[in-house]
Amino acid sequence: MHTRHMPYRGLIVLAALSLAAPASALTFMKQAFECPIGGERFEQTTPSSGTSFGSEFDARPFGPISSPWRLPQCPGNGMIIYDPDLDAASVRKLTPFVLGKQYQQWRTTETPYFLVAQMMQFLDAPVANQAWVMLQASWEASPAQYPRYAGRALALYEQTCPDAAPGPGPWQFCQMIRGELERRLGRMDAARVRFQRLGPQLRAQPLDEADEQQMRLDVVAEQLRLIEAGNRNPARLPDKDR
Repeated sequence: MHTRHMPYRGLIVLAALSLAAPASALTFMKQAFECPIGGERFEQTTPSSGTSFGSEFDARPFGPISSPWRLPQCPGNGMIIYDPDLDAASVRKLTPFVLGKQYQQWRTTETPYFLVAQMMQFLDAPVANQAWVMLQASWEASPAQYPRYAGRALALYEQTCPDAAPGPGPWQFCQMIRGELERRLGRMDAARVRFQRLGPQLRAQPLDEADEQQMRLDVVAEQLRLIEAGNRNPARLPDKDR
């Protein structure tokens, strides 16, 4: 069980922060913000803590937690404040983009994390960061949006962990995300090949933590079962305590 407690912090920091705690709760607090573009001051209720009991195969936490973490949005121009420490040069570069016709149209039809992903792409942020944000956008996507969002996340993850460069740890996790997105998008043949290849790679390049190693092997086995059943639904490992 993991709980997140935080005053508002940057998106990439939020994604990495996970603190063990005995309580299980999703709590909110009203906070004051200043929009980086235009200086608009506003208040918004945002999550202050949440508890994750685990995650689905696309890394989405489940439990009493905001998933993805809700981010403040400027009421006037619609900018999502994903990094309060964004430097002045980035803010200047983003200003015409956020105020432009395309972004203003997106804010009426797309999700907050989709908007963040577009800003990060415009700023040439590292592809791995873009991929993580676009993956989170898929968690909040409608059924109609999901294929487009997940497809974009998959394309970014393909750049992050190409098949030709196998390795332990992060590469394995990235490959598992690719396989999950392929399964959810109905690309069963590609997902099957990926997980069939991952099993031996996981055994040949063990992680430092034996429990994590076994968990990943269990995920591979469950993924192959889901693929054979043609199951495209969200999934996680069965609860062994039930």
